[in-house]
Amino acid sequence: ADVLCNRIGIVAEGRLRCVGKQEELKRRFGGGYSLHLNWRKEGGEAERLKVRKFVEEEVLEGKGKCVEEFEGCGVWGVGRGEVSVAEVFRKMEEGRRSSGILDWGINQTSLEDVFLNIVKRGEA
Repeated sequence: ADVLCNRIGIVAEGRLRCVGKQEELKRRFGGGYSLHLNWRKEGGEAERLKVRKFVEEEVLEGKGKCVEEFEGCGVWGVGRGEVSVAEVFRKMEEGRRSSGILDWGINQTSLEDVFLNIVKRGEA
């Protein structure tokens, strides 16, 4: 979208909900960062709880929340400025193997996430 234009408008349920530059919309309506994880699903419930405890208590220090979880995968949302991305990298690399995490990644809120957040607000 940014290649074609410098301002974006989002329409939900027939109404214009917001207009702005991509970075402005991400700042106003985005959630900060998403931490995506894959872990060994063979370990069952015990493995899942071990991963959750590691991520929520040690990596995010209680500042993030699990927003999506399914067999062997999960996504945690954390607000911008709540954690240091460098600290997340350090803690994940130090403890991921012992926690059963196979791979992981962290990224900023996408424009798609912004759109979905705005549409959800429009439904409420």
